[in-house]
Amino acid sequence: MIFDYKNIKALNKTEASIYNYIIHNMDKVVDMNVRELAEKTFVSTATIVRFTRKMGCAGFNEMKDELRENLEKSVLPDPDAQLDELIRQMTEFKSDGFKKNVHKFAMYISHAKMLIFIGEGNKGAIAKYAARYFSNIGYFAIGVDDPFYPPVVNRGTGTVVVVLSESGETVSMIDQVNSYKANDACVLTITNNRNSTIAELSDWYLFYTNQELCLPVTFDLSSSVPLVYIIEATARDLQKTTDRMSKLKGFDHPAGNM
Repeated sequence: MIFDYKNIKALNKTEASIYNYIIHNMDKVVDMNVRELAEKTFVSTATIVRFTRKMGCAGFNEMKDELRENLEKSVLPDPDAQLDELIRQMTEFKSDGFKKNVHKFAMYISHAKMLIFIGEGNKGAIAKYAARYFSNIGYFAIGVDDPFYPPVVNRGTGTVVVVLSESGETVSMIDQVNSYKANDACVLTITNNRNSTIAELSDWYLFYTNQELCLPVTFDLSSSVPLVYIIEATARDLQKTTDRMSKLKGFDHPAGNM
């Protein structure tokens, strides 16, 4: 995403005013040249160029291209069209190839002594859900929704980290992956982008094809149905393959002896 949290946080007062103008007038800015934007924001063209580079763009035209892409993603799809897309995706999930990939993903998790799900924004909420779901089948699992949270890991403890990322390119999440890998954790990813940096860094990944939908500038409205299904399918595979729940069923709760 063009306006990354870290980049925005580093803006000075003048640059922040440019940012505020752009996000409230994105449809107009995509048709402006650099001089017109400078006049609207009462700064020099050089200041606009510096701002675009702070946002990670090579220049003003590249920034406009990314703004156009954001505007296209912000158009809400027809509900029936979105449902058709979800049905297509779920049909793919029934294939033998996908089931084999889920099983391999599950086998990476099967021997985890500590299972960590990590995500940002909407994916952070799903990370908490995933941790709860896997706890239900006997894993010590936690969900982290803060991309700047220090890595929860000790060397040699059998830590497995599952990264939930739509784009697989968020800088803060890439930093998390590198931190966990530096501590010898096994890193797995579920993403919408199989060619992403996070997927490449991971020990194994699963991907889904989902229509990315973001409202300007940072509100993600992409469907989480495929992601939730993969999480639940992995847990069911583990329950069936490792028979973890049979061990829990024989456990005598202390309250039963009172």
